[in-house]
Amino acid sequence: KKRPWSTKQRISSRHGHLSNAQTAEFVAELATERLERVLLGHLSRDCNHPDLASACVLKALRTREWHAVEVHCARPDAPTPWYPVRLRLPLPPPPLPEAPVVPAITPPAAPLQTFSWRQMELL
Repeated sequence: KKRPWSTKQRISSRHGHLSNAQTAEFVAELATERLERVLLGHLSRDCNHPDLASACVLKALRTREWHAVEVHCARPDAPTPWYPVRLRLPLPPPPLPEAPVVPAITPPAAPLQTFSWRQMELL
């Protein structure tokens, strides 16, 4: 589709739209273990496709080992489904491995020496 030159300039400017690759990199950089879902919106109807945008973001997330994050696209012609918004706590750290049990080695008992106060002063 042909767009006016002014529209093309605005879109490609630093205040314009993000490309799928820019969006994917941005999302992957911000992801944490608390991120459950990404909802992409405001996709161009004639220059983009939800499957393409989702695949790009998913690839960036998977490359950085964020396998549990869901990616969805808001549709311009239908309401967005309800998604739960909740605080997802980070996973607890894995348990530490059991330390091997080492039998205690007790030195042979030495004869207990007793000293008087006077002997201690001389030591």
